[in-house]
Amino acid sequence: MAATAIPVTVAEDAAARVAQLGMQREFEQMIEYAKQVMPHLRYLRVTLEYNPECVHEEPGVVIWAHRSDSPAPGTLDQIDWDYGAWMGQTFPPEVCMNFTVLSVYGGVDGW
Repeated sequence: MAATAIPVTVAEDAAARVAQLGMQREFEQMIEYAKQVMPHLRYLRVTLEYNPECVHEEPGVVIWAHRSDSPAPGTLDQIDWDYGAWMGQTFPPEVCMNFTVLSVYGGVDGW
């Protein structure tokens, strides 16, 4: 699947948070990189998430990478770790601390 054909859905509150942070360019770079490196990527869904254990913490932008494959039993899918390493090498900590990328596996999931 060509990278440009992968749909991206961004929740309004997540888009507002990216704008508030002034990190639109970095966010777009993260989306494009995910399209290039995430195997079997079906679509990307972006949400704003709050940590229930840290009521005073600012919410984070989560990029959910919906993938059609699942890791084989007993194997480790390291793509999220590799993506996180790329983020750490590409952006300063004040950018990285506001974004998370997580893979979601399987078929139709209602999103």
